Amino acid sequence: MAEVITKRDPRHLEQTTKRLLVACNIADLMKSKGWTPAQFAEKFSKTEDEILDWLGGQTDFDLNTLTKISLVLDVDVQALFAPIKSPVPSTKVKEELEFA
Repeated sequence: MAEVITKRDPRHLEQTTKRLLVACNIADLMKSKGWTPAQFAEKFSKTEDEILDWLGGQTDFDLNTLTKISLVLDVDVQALFAPIKSPVPSTKVKEELEFA
């Protein structure tokens, strides 16, 4: 597997990473609103399978779709590209918390 990854075009890997970042942010924003993929699909007039494809990083989003998603989620488009905040503190922070 590592050999396959090293032979990949770095630009393709970056595109995949960005697409997954957007998918994770959509999932987090949906979760913050308490929406399931089925509920989001209904609000967006899409099928649940389409939403699951989005959340699986299998969709190349165009600007029009990203704009619609941001409107449905009531966020700025930039929020879909926000860096993911680690839900688990780093090891150093964990150690500091344990000794506090």
